[in-house]
Amino acid sequence: MSDKRKGTRKTRSTSSQSTSDTPVQPVHQRTPTMSMLSPPKHGDSAGTSPSFAEMLGAMPKLSPVGLPADMTPKQLQEHVQNSIKEFQSHVKLTLDGLFKGMQKLESELNRSIEFQSSRIDAMEAKLNPLEEENAKLREQVDSLTGKVQHHADLINKQERFSRRNNIRVVGVPATENESCIDFVEKMLKEQFKMDDVTVERAHRDGRGYLGKSPHLLVKLLSYRDKIEIMQDAKSALKNESYFIVDDLTKADLAEKKKWGQRVKELYNEGTKLKFFAGKWRRNGQPYFTE
Repeated sequence: MSDKRKGTRKTRSTSSQSTSDTPVQPVHQRTPTMSMLSPPKHGDSAGTSPSFAEMLGAMPKLSPVGLPADMTPKQLQEHVQNSIKEFQSHVKLTLDGLFKGMQKLESELNRSIEFQSSRIDAMEAKLNPLEEENAKLREQVDSLTGKVQHHADLINKQERFSRRNNIRVVGVPATENESCIDFVEKMLKEQFKMDDVTVERAHRDGRGYLGKSPHLLVKLLSYRDKIEIMQDAKSALKNESYFIVDDLTKADLAEKKKWGQRVKELYNEGTKLKFFAGKWRRNGQPYFTE
C-alpha cells in the first residue's frame, strides 16, 4: 500500500517537474482556453478540476512591451529614467527649434513693419503738401462760390427791377391778327375802370404750355398803376377765364413755388403771407429764413 503511494507521488513529482521545465510562452503569444477559466462541468470530480489559485499560478507574469521579461526592478528604473531623459531632450530640441523659428518670424515681421513704416512716412511727406494745396483750393472755391452767388443775386435784383412795371395776363386765347395792346387797354377800361393807364407794350411771351396760349406780357408806364391793378385783379376778373400775375424772374419764381404748399397750410391756419422782392413776407419781413 505504501509502495503504491510512493509510486503515485513519484509520478506526480515527475509530472510537476516536467511542467515546470516547459518554457512559458509570452502573454501575447498564448491563447487562453475555456478550460482554464470555465467552471467544472457536471459530473467532473472536484479533485481533477484546477483551483483558481492554480490557474493564477499557471499564468505567466506580465512584462512591459519591448522589454526583456527577466529585467530587474533596478534595470527597469534605469530604463524609465533614460526614457524620460530622452523625452526631455527631444522636447527641449523641439522647443528650441520652435523658439528659433519664432525669432526668425519676429525678425522678418519687424523688417516688414519698418519697410512699411518708411513707405508710409514717404507717402505722408508727399501727401502733406497736397493737403495744404487742397485746402487752399477749397478756400478759393468757397470764395468763388460766394462771389458767384453774390453776382447771381445782383443780376437777379437787376432783372427784378427791369420787370418792376410788368404784369402777365394768363389764360387769354390767342387769335389771328390780334392786338395785344388793344386787348389790355380794353380790359383795363372795362374790368378795372382805369382810363388813364399807359401801356408801353404788350405781346405774347413764350410758346405756351400743355396746349394753352402763351402769356400776355404787359409793360406799364407807372409802377403805381401796376400796384393798383394787382390789388384789384381778383375782384375785377372774378367772372373771366383769365387772371393776372406778377412778372417774376426765374429765381424768384422758383422761390415762390418752393414754399407754395406751406403757404397754403399757413393760410388755412390763419396766417397770410405775400410774395414780393423775391421772398414770402409777413408785415414786410421775410417769413422763411432758410
